[in-house]
Amino acid sequence: YIARNEAETISRSFQGLAEQVDGIFLADTGSTDDTLNIAKAAGAHVFSYPWQEDFAAARNFILAQVPDSYDWILFLDADEYLVQPSELRPFLQQIEKQHPEKEAVLVTIVNIDADNGNREFHRFLNIRLFRHTADICYAGRVHEMIQHKSGRPLEVLVERNRLTIHHTGYSHRI
Repeated sequence: YIARNEAETISRSFQGLAEQVDGIFLADTGSTDDTLNIAKAAGAHVFSYPWQEDFAAARNFILAQVPDSYDWILFLDADEYLVQPSELRPFLQQIEKQHPEKEAVLVTIVNIDADNGNREFHRFLNIRLFRHTADICYAGRVHEMIQHKSGRPLEVLVERNRLTIHHTGYSHRI
C-alpha cells in the first residue's frame, strides 16, 4: 500500500487480508489522521515515505521493503478491498500448478458508489497481483503501470471472477 490520510477506508481494505498474506507493507506519505495507528494495529509494516508527486516512485519504494522470500505481491490502494480475500491463496496455488510461466494477473476492479448501496458504475482490468522479482517495477508518475525494467512484456493471466477488487474512492462520504 501507499497511503495518506486513509483512516476512513483502510480498515475495510485490511479486512480478511492478514489471514491470506504473509505480510502487509505500507508506505505512508504524510498522514495526519489515524491511518498509521490503524495500519500498525492490523500488523502492517509501516514505512515513512516523503511524497514526491510520483506514484510509481512511492510504489517502488514499498516494493523494495518486501523481503525477497515473498513470491507474489498483491498491491491494493487504501480505498480498495478484495471481495473474497479467502480466494487469494487457493488462486495463487492454482497459478503455480497450472500457469507457472505467468508473472502477473489482470484482475477485475469494480468502481462502486458506497453512497448509493454499493452500486457498480464501472469495471476494468488491471494488474494488481504479480511475482516479486527484481525486474518488475512500476513506471509513470501518475497512472503508473507495472512492467519489466528490461522492457520485455509481462506474461499475464486474465482473471475475471475469483479476485474481484472493489474501489470506493469515488464515493463522497468515504
